[in-house]
Amino acid sequence: MSNTLAIGKKAFTWTVVVATIAWAMSAAFIAIPLTAKAATVAAGDLIRGTVKSPYGGYPVYYHGSDGKRHLFPTQSTYASWFGTDFSTVKVLTEAEVGAIPLGANVFIRPGSRLIKEEGPDTKVYTVAKGGVRRHVMTEAVAISLFGAEWSKGVVMIPTGFFSGYTDGAAVNAAADYDKAA
Repeated sequence: MSNTLAIGKKAFTWTVVVATIAWAMSAAFIAIPLTAKAATVAAGDLIRGTVKSPYGGYPVYYHGSDGKRHLFPTQSTYASWFGTDFSTVKVLTEAEVGAIPLGANVFIRPGSRLIKEEGPDTKVYTVAKGGVRRHVMTEAVAISLFGAEWSKGVVMIPTGFFSGYTDGAAVNAAADYDKAA
């Protein structure tokens, strides 16, 4: 009986040793893919981190030639530049995103949409280069610039982001505004 007990102890010991070695090897195989190399980011890249915004979705940034990351403050702002295609957005770790200095927000692409503040201001604006908002003075001007369905394409900009735009000259006639410029 003592011989059986001794063999049982040896078998148990070897089982523990083999299980420990197998566990250590599998842990190493799991950990290796988790150590990612730093992402290469160039000017013009679209980037995001791995943590969702409390408002839903992932904040997406444009990596500018100034070496800064520029936030697309709303999905509509992103869509005015890239539509609904997020396939070229590079995913970085939060540490990598945080290491890139934050620049100014991205504005609605000039000539692509009309904008309005989400608030008491009833004015509709077009956007010019550099985030200059220009009040469209009449519905007739809006129709001549953006078509009969112009009101369906107005982008509501949250007040906090709307203040980032600067005021420019009013658009009194279609000839006052060049959508391509």
